[in-house]
Amino acid sequence: MVVMSNKHECPRPNHDNWDGYGGIPTEESCYKNVELFLNAADNFPEADIYPNPNGTISIEWENQKGEVYLEIGNTRFILIISQTDEKNSEMAGTNSELLTLVLPRIASFFESKDNPL
Repeated sequence: MVVMSNKHECPRPNHDNWDGYGGIPTEESCYKNVELFLNAADNFPEADIYPNPNGTISIEWENQKGEVYLEIGNTRFILIISQTDEKNSEMAGTNSELLTLVLPRIASFFESKDNPL
């Protein structure tokens, strides 16, 4: 395990076929992107964090309001927010937007009065 922030950890596959199905190792640049995001999101609730076979890392939060799914790669991300009372929200872009666009969008999911941190 590698510590990603003071409360988040993620397994770190470091060889080809790490999952038995042809999974590729996650590159250091991907881990740095995830670490940067998690350090900025330190006030968010704990998340499920796991590597994907394509070399990206997924971060997921779930509560009574819905689910947030963020997948971060070496250069790009995808964000999907599924709320029980609203249409799904999707966003994709470059990792340079993680702190300026993604962080505030996820924070707004957690900041409703019905959904305190």
